[in-house]
Amino acid sequence: MLLRLMFAQRFWPLFWTQFLGAFNDNFFKNALVILITFRAIHVAGVPPEQMVAFTAAVFTLPFFLFSGTAGELADKLDKAALIRATKLGELAIMVVGAIGFVVTSPIVLLTVLFCLGIQQALFGPCKYAILPEHLPEQELVAGNALVESGSYLAILLGTILGGLLVNLPSGGAMVSVGVLVVALAGILTSRAIPPAPSSNPTMRLTRDPFRPTVALLRITASNRAIWFAILGIAWFWTLGAVFLSLLPSYTKDLLGGDETLATLFLAMFSVGIGAGSITCEWLSRRRVELGLVPIGAIGLTWFCFDL
Repeated sequence: MLLRLMFAQRFWPLFWTQFLGAFNDNFFKNALVILITFRAIHVAGVPPEQMVAFTAAVFTLPFFLFSGTAGELADKLDKAALIRATKLGELAIMVVGAIGFVVTSPIVLLTVLFCLGIQQALFGPCKYAILPEHLPEQELVAGNALVESGSYLAILLGTILGGLLVNLPSGGAMVSVGVLVVALAGILTSRAIPPAPSSNPTMRLTRDPFRPTVALLRITASNRAIWFAILGIAWFWTLGAVFLSLLPSYTKDLLGGDETLATLFLAMFSVGIGAGSITCEWLSRRRVELGLVPIGAIGLTWFCFDL
């Protein structure tokens, strides 16, 4: 089923669009993190190790602020059209990011990282909401497994290339060209995504970005299974953000390693998540199996204490 889905018109354009988006985000983000960590870049006197944690916060904050509004947009508009709009936005953002790397301006690069967070916050609800519209129920687990494993393979490749290229003599220029090329490729694949008509075209968008989030939490809290699944996802992303932001400083300051070792650690983390996504599809036997969520959460916690 996995191989058949990869060549299906209803799936492959979405897969490669999100793959290229995840690659570009992490290509840019890890190049910035390695630049800050190993070239001792700081802003307003903040030391590099704290700057790295700050970059994670800068990228994550838009998800908290705009995810509710993004969900409303995904309901009101054609999801495929909205995805194409976010990819055009990504290209515009990366043009500024390319300039930031060429001139090595941390303020510009952090601003671009925040804008990338907004773009991804808008893209996220579309990416997942469009799957049930293009895939039958028996293919949903396989589709989600491919999207998740593809995302983390993209994270892996983007993390490796961003960390390696930025330290070359002309690394800033190479990263600048790379993010623009990948953004253009994402626009091309997004044009092949089949239409996904609005599910609620008469919806009135809420101006306050917090109200949709609060309303969503109230709805999900009434369903115990979904609520605990969301808590598991939150725990997963919290740990992921912590590890991805601290591993470079941990490698440099405590292990005495270089950029290559830091990139290797980040790569191993991403490989593990991709392998877990495929294993989840196999264990679920083509149906959504929420019982795997607490097992995964316990495993995450145990291995954190072990580390």
